[in-house]
Amino acid sequence: MSANLRPQSRKLTSIALFLVLAAVFGIAFTQWPLYSENQNTKFLQGLAGAGYGHLEDDWLANTLDPLPAFSFVVRMTYALFAEPLFYVYHALLLGIYLYSIIGIASYVYPRLRDTGPRAVFITLIIALHASLLPPFSSSVLGVSLGWLLQAGVANQYLFNPVFQPSTFGVLLVLSIYVFLRGRPFWAAFVAAIAAIFHSTYLPSAAVLTLAYVLVTFW
Repeated sequence: MSANLRPQSRKLTSIALFLVLAAVFGIAFTQWPLYSENQNTKFLQGLAGAGYGHLEDDWLANTLDPLPAFSFVVRMTYALFAEPLFYVYHALLLGIYLYSIIGIASYVYPRLRDTGPRAVFITLIIALHASLLPPFSSSVLGVSLGWLLQAGVANQYLFNPVFQPSTFGVLLVLSIYVFLRGRPFWAAFVAAIAAIFHSTYLPSAAVLTLAYVLVTFW
């Protein structure tokens, strides 16, 4: 009986640790209030479908939805739960990003699997993404190092301080980690989910899947 409980206990501990790190990373990275920046345009059709105010009469809300999966999440969340849950979604996705970065780094550098180096690495990653806290903050360096770490050319970022479809790009990072764990089919599945939530990630998901196929057959 006790032997059977140990794996369960380890799983619960891992889940609890993930939630704590996601919360800490989310607080350090900071989130803006709902509907800041261009988030309102991403939420429009989902909120209209949920009966938010008079949005169902809006012309744009009645055009073809380019983000049906994200709009479905928005519609169901607003209809069945409460708006603050969107902050939780964002924090969980940030947690997935942190978890994936740690996993990939630990695969490449086995020493990071030890408790001490791992704790230092996690602290460094969180500090690098903490836009308001010294020593790596924008106010000190004049640029956010955390932003440079996850933003590509033409300012195409995986995530920013508001929850939107692009945030699901962190699943591409998770996909790489899952592949390194020896699960190519699950890795391709996770990459596909990112593409489902934002079609911009279709080429990236396709290239990753092709790479998994080539490496697997090699």
